[in-house]
Amino acid sequence: MSRRAPLAVLVSRPHERTHVTLEELAAECDVTLGLLHRLVRVGVLEPAARYPIAMRAHLVRRVRVVARLRDDLGVNLDGAALALELLDRIDALEAELARLRTR
Repeated sequence: MSRRAPLAVLVSRPHERTHVTLEELAAECDVTLGLLHRLVRVGVLEPAARYPIAMRAHLVRRVRVVARLRDDLGVNLDGAALALELLDRIDALEAELARLRTR
């Protein structure tokens, strides 16, 4: 049986970008590996283009939001995905509003 390399994700910390394993991400976010794999499958987490199973820097926040929605409010993964889309849209609209206010 061939030994596969651990899956890695890209995590942003102040002044550094580093790769961590999914196991490390799961520990940092206090979630299971199974949840991380399901989040990739349903599209909540998107692999970065350069690394087959690498993630964009904002994934820690996204994983924590999903975990909180699921654990505290009983929201399923599809509902969490919708909530994240709406949060992303709010962030974009707030950034646009801030840009327009500085004109």
